[in-house]
Amino acid sequence: FPKDFIFGAATSAHQVEGYTENSWTRFENRTHEDGRETITDGHRSGRSADHWTLFSQDIELMRELHLRMYRFSIEWSRIEPEEGKFDQDAIDRYVSWCDQLLEHGIEPMVTLHHFTEPLWVDD
Repeated sequence: FPKDFIFGAATSAHQVEGYTENSWTRFENRTHEDGRETITDGHRSGRSADHWTLFSQDIELMRELHLRMYRFSIEWSRIEPEEGKFDQDAIDRYVSWCDQLLEHGIEPMVTLHHFTEPLWVDD
């Protein structure tokens, strides 16, 4: 690879953060009219990789892999769980993630919409 090639990793909030409540969570728990589950094997995201609480440890793993960029998404349902009501703690956590990444020499790349919406959007 060229010297200026940037190795990184990417995640989706719903797939790694754990305990999200959004349009995809609703889809995961839906059943077909004949009673079959929407997801054939019955898997749910649930706790998933618990990235929401293990972020600092995950950064250490990124450093060990010598990653220079991390693309992650912001879970809209966390920062605006109810229409017009924003969760400042969630916003602050995402800002902190960017700060921590930069402190470790990893460039953050933020995806603002990764195909999940808060439940209130669908209601």
